[in-house]
Amino acid sequence: MKQLILVLFLLIGGLQITSAQSDAAAPSILLKERIHELGKVPVGMKHAHTFRFKNMGQSPLVIYRIEVGCGCLSSKFSQEPVAPGKDGEITVYYNSAGHHGNFYKTYHVSTNDPDNQSFDLAITGELALMNLPDKAQKPDNQPSK
Repeated sequence: MKQLILVLFLLIGGLQITSAQSDAAAPSILLKERIHELGKVPVGMKHAHTFRFKNMGQSPLVIYRIEVGCGCLSSKFSQEPVAPGKDGEITVYYNSAGHHGNFYKTYHVSTNDPDNQSFDLAITGELALMNLPDKAQKPDNQPSK
């Protein structure tokens, strides 16, 4: 009976050590920010922000996908794994054509980081009517003057 208890104890202890070792070798995303305040921005334009991150883990970090809940949102990120110690970027876009007022837009990110398998990034701000310079970026569906 004592031998059975000893064997079970060693098995459980071995599983915990293996789990700790695999977590230490996993990727680990460190974001500089998760929410970005754009401030007061012009209505009817495309707005973008780049979220920068670093892989603090010991294996490559993979961004699997970024989901958005609105046709006015899109994103761009590297399809290649980010090596340990290296930096990466996720650029998000918001087309404010047809929108007005305050906004809070989220982007749902999925990764292979065991501690951050999924998380949200967000941009927020206020859309306002403003005088735009002649070279301002127009939405795709509106002609330039």
